[in-house]
Amino acid sequence: MIRKEQFQEALQRRMKFSRKKPLDRIPLNYMVIGAPVKYDMIERCNSSAAAVEQFLINEKHTLENFPEGDHIPIFNLDYLGEGVIPSMFGAEQVPVKDLPPFTRGRVMDDLETDLPKLKQEINPETDGWGPIAKDAVERFIDATRGEIRVTNVDIQSPYGIATKLIGNEKLMFAMYDTPELVHELFDICTKAIIDTTNAVIKWAGGAQNVALNVCEPYDDTGISMYDDYVSVISPDLSNEFCLPHNQKIFEAFGGRGYYHTCGPYFPGYMSAVLANKPRIMDMVTLRGALQKSREDMLEVKKICVQNDIFLSGDLAAYPNGQYDFDSHIQPDEDFVRRMCADGRTLWTAWGTAERGRELLEYCRECINS
Repeated sequence: MIRKEQFQEALQRRMKFSRKKPLDRIPLNYMVIGAPVKYDMIERCNSSAAAVEQFLINEKHTLENFPEGDHIPIFNLDYLGEGVIPSMFGAEQVPVKDLPPFTRGRVMDDLETDLPKLKQEINPETDGWGPIAKDAVERFIDATRGEIRVTNVDIQSPYGIATKLIGNEKLMFAMYDTPELVHELFDICTKAIIDTTNAVIKWAGGAQNVALNVCEPYDDTGISMYDDYVSVISPDLSNEFCLPHNQKIFEAFGGRGYYHTCGPYFPGYMSAVLANKPRIMDMVTLRGALQKSREDMLEVKKICVQNDIFLSGDLAAYPNGQYDFDSHIQPDEDFVRRMCADGRTLWTAWGTAERGRELLEYCRECINS
């Protein structure tokens, strides 16, 4: 069992960060690599007990090897993939050994023909993988006596959920051909996200046990949204089709929250991101995603400060586009200082415990320089 007192200092520092209070050092959300893998992804999907045990193994590995960091354990249901809600509409989820499940095929081929056949409302208690998520949440809360929060399922935007129900290209064409049907589909997806989120809160025994915002896992910080497809359409289309539905979800759970997208172009679609008015944004929102440059990151920081937005993410660069420890170009002290000035950046990184301690020195030096 992970003892809650192990991360109380980290919790207090992260909360000060969120509330723009003075900090003794920059927060460092750091995970230590190399945790033993007892259960693969298929085994975790098939057994909530295995999923809970593997989570505890991973978290204990980080907390025991690098207790001085600011990582806060949260039971993330991402091992169930991004298709829990789509499965409630009939989408087939396929577990694989080394990655989260994928969605095989789509339940609709054409909006005009198939949307009338799609159920208008889902029941997370009984539909699709809802019961699997319910069992995992309840088992985890029981195993940890509610000392560690759980996240929501999928964490996808309505657009993201919709792409699991109909192919993205067809959905994009429909934005021009039958825009009213796209809005109807997004309305259905929006309600499903809200209903499932409320179900997770119920299963967990209350909102105090749920970290809807995965970057700020405490009360009154809104909800997370992964809007991964926002960059495949123009900012105008995003504002027309995505923004009103995204806002319904943000407003349903406290307003501004955490926003992530994997889009490849910066600064081209930055206006679409800013229109969502997040309180904290993933730094992967950069040119080439992994191939982000120092100039990109500094420009994003400037834009976010101007719009009262926090940043979260890795300050390393990956010139080969490979997200692995060996390909890091590690940040230097001056760059860290510029990125983390004003207490606006939650530095998220991973690697060895030794490397974590080196980064921690940067965090101390930069806040006091």
